[in-house]
Amino acid sequence: MKVFVTGAGGFTGMALLKRLVARGDGVVAFDIAISEPLRALTDGGADVTAVVGDATSLPHLAQAFRAHRPDAVVHLAAAVGAGPTMGNPWRVMEVNVGGSLNVMEAMRLFDVKRMIFLSTEETWGEMNEINTETDYQVPFLPYGISKLA
Repeated sequence: MKVFVTGAGGFTGMALLKRLVARGDGVVAFDIAISEPLRALTDGGADVTAVVGDATSLPHLAQAFRAHRPDAVVHLAAAVGAGPTMGNPWRVMEVNVGGSLNVMEAMRLFDVKRMIFLSTEETWGEMNEINTETDYQVPFLPYGISKLA
């Protein structure tokens, strides 16, 4: 299976890439920049193709989907971190909501039917006890709000 991973150069992305490669999947690692760990993985002979692109750009995504024809997507790309997300909530929404919409549109355009989307515990807001599926999610930071949206 060929898996397209957005945000592939981050902590979670790199851990996922290693697992996908270990089980024999081909991987398209899509990120805004190629990190050194990602470069080492692609240079190490693994079936990983690194693609520089921005999830907020549908043309970037469409070009990568056209070139690599993935079977599935794992969408990890996000604007994270308390500093950056508090200082520019518009950018957080652009990346986390707009980027997600672009990924789903690229999937529609190229008939990719399988997606895994990772969210965050920050969608719950203040947690004073263990939450259940029937509890309300009330995020209060831009990152949590954008991931719930």
